Amino acid sequence: MVSRPEVLVGSDARGPGRFATPRTDEPAASSAWALLRQPNFGVYFAGMFLSNVGTWVQSIAAALYVHRLTGSNLQVGLVTFAQFAATMVLTPWTGAIADRYDRRRLLIVTQVASSAASALLALVVWLDVGGVGAVFACTLLLGVATAFFTPAVKSLFPLLVAPANVRLAVGLDSATYNSSRAVGPVIGAGLVATVGFGASFLFNAISYFAFAAALLVLRPRAQTRGPAGAARLRQYLDILRAHPPLVALLVFTAGLSISTDPPGTLGPAFATDVYGLPDTMAGWLLGGFGLGAVLAAFLVVRQTRTPYRWIAVMLGLQAVGSLVFAGSTSLAVGIGGMVLAGLGFLAGQTGASTELQSVDDSIRGRVMAMWSIAFIGTRPIAAVVDGALADRFGVHWAATVLALPVLAAAILAGVIHLRRERPGAVEGAAPGPALGDGAQAGL
Repeated sequence: MVSRPEVLVGSDARGPGRFATPRTDEPAASSAWALLRQPNFGVYFAGMFLSNVGTWVQSIAAALYVHRLTGSNLQVGLVTFAQFAATMVLTPWTGAIADRYDRRRLLIVTQVASSAASALLALVVWLDVGGVGAVFACTLLLGVATAFFTPAVKSLFPLLVAPANVRLAVGLDSATYNSSRAVGPVIGAGLVATVGFGASFLFNAISYFAFAAALLVLRPRAQTRGPAGAARLRQYLDILRAHPPLVALLVFTAGLSISTDPPGTLGPAFATDVYGLPDTMAGWLLGGFGLGAVLAAFLVVRQTRTPYRWIAVMLGLQAVGSLVFAGSTSLAVGIGGMVLAGLGFLAGQTGASTELQSVDDSIRGRVMAMWSIAFIGTRPIAAVVDGALADRFGVHWAATVLALPVLAAAILAGVIHLRRERPGAVEGAAPGPALGDGAQAGL
């Protein structure tokens, strides 16, 4: 059972002022720039961008720190495992919490907690205590906050815009993550080379506070509370049964996410062992991926009546770019492959995410929790497998194997599209009931 819609604290508190709550009858924004000029979404975009830059600064710094200490690709992969492992374990609770409680307040708490974890990591590095174990512990704490953050933020930002602007908002939200991926690793590598690891981690701590400050002024539309009571796995299974297209969309998301791991886990080894360059050049590989995603932002605003064909083509492009990187023997070729992969990644991810966002708001937190398992929860496994394969067979083979999941997802999307093109199939219809239908079934 889903409770009636209610306005959570802060949604309308300031009336028709600068940060007024978006109306449901507002027309679609004429462009991405027009949407960014709206105070609610513009402030969210700026705060999220800075927070994501900090995350990528810490990600590359942690990878370089552990690689220098151990020289092991597997150990680098284990850092990624620590960062995202909590998502796999806590998702049944974090998704339900995002549906039940004020998402904006929940996000502020997660940002403060994340800032504390990053500041602690900076401190232990400056004091040179704990070694790799301390990095793992602090990263694990940060991962717990991330497990609560992801479903809450992914279900909040559609409420910052009118329903007609949700698709555009999804594309811009993906763009802020990936544009930060273009600059964050490069900034992180530069900070490591100039001021050290501790300052890099402190930069991330400050970026979390910046996003918390942005959240304080936002006024989202009314949030529909989810059902009270304990979170149960059955709730998630009921949602999947009521919305069959979700399963395929989550598979696409998992495939494209798994295949993004090699430049992060294997980047330092590619830079030193393959390209014969300093390990900080790994930041340019991640930056190339982010650059491709920025270029893709110009494509994601388009409407399409064949979403599965679009997803198939874009995931195929990501697979090609990933394989180019896997076989690269120079930094220029590696970056070129990453640009292609990033372009396909963002466009494919946005296509899948837009379909997912069409669910009823009362279950959006739990749907986004399942998305976080597919997008984030698969990363720990991918990182460990990636690092282990690289130590055993070499980085080229490891990167090749990790490109296969997104290739398989592209083929699956293509098969679904062809089934929809059969005589009698409805163009643009999902293979099953629309995601917005039957949202309360089984709950």
